[in-house]
Amino acid sequence: MQESTIKRNIIILLVVTFLLLVIMAVAWGFALNRPLLENIAKEHERYDTRSAVAAKLPQALIDQTKAEQQKVYVANQLAFFQQRYRHLDFDYGSATDPKEVQDSKKLQTWQRYMNEYFSSYGLSLKNELLNAADASGVSINTAIKISPPPKVPEELPPTPPGFLTPIDSAGNNLAVTIVGTYPSIIDFFNRINTSSILMAISPVKLEGASPGIKVTFTVTPFLVQTGSAVKVSPSGGAAPVAAAPPPVAGSGGAGKEAPPADEPDVSVNRPKFGASKGSGD
Repeated sequence: MQESTIKRNIIILLVVTFLLLVIMAVAWGFALNRPLLENIAKEHERYDTRSAVAAKLPQALIDQTKAEQQKVYVANQLAFFQQRYRHLDFDYGSATDPKEVQDSKKLQTWQRYMNEYFSSYGLSLKNELLNAADASGVSINTAIKISPPPKVPEELPPTPPGFLTPIDSAGNNLAVTIVGTYPSIIDFFNRINTSSILMAISPVKLEGASPGIKVTFTVTPFLVQTGSAVKVSPSGGAAPVAAAPPPVAGSGGAGKEAPPADEPDVSVNRPKFGASKGSGD
């Protein structure tokens, strides 16, 4: 009897010991394998993420090359505009210059701004339009009023965007009416296209018949900003170019430089009759 009890206790002890070993093995397995499984899952996720990025790399490299080429193209176009058309230099000095130097350069820039807006630009724009009208044989009627410049140097824009619109009117547009034959009208727009002032021409409206075709349109003349202070961005500063129905269309170009004027307000009303040329302003 005692011997059977001992055997039973030994069996129970062996079973309990086995169960404890199994439980301990399972517990240690979870304790050791769980972090490993988590690391494996993280590595799989990291691999999938990097694989997705790597799959886009060839196209990204192509896009980067295109963007770099476009940047060079835009820089060349900007340099062309700044040299090709009438411009105003903005130089506020560098960040390393003493404040006295920065203030002096900003004052000089403001003085150039004042001279350009109060004297030069209005007469230059007037002469560009009158010269084109005289050479092409059309009569022209428009009134030019230049916006007032900043009153003090502190009102200068901290980062000029690249283009100024000097016309003081709604939308910076200059209303223009010309009358003439169809060839003379085409010649007028071609000459505007080669003026020294960058201009955007709205879609034109034609009325009547030759030799007295009446054409009405609006001109947005620009003054290109140059210099170290200018910061041209894609979102702002670019001059809009409004295309007129072909072949009557134009935007600024190179021509004669006009003499300085005394006033910003200039009226242009040049009637022409036949071969004779009017001379009234």
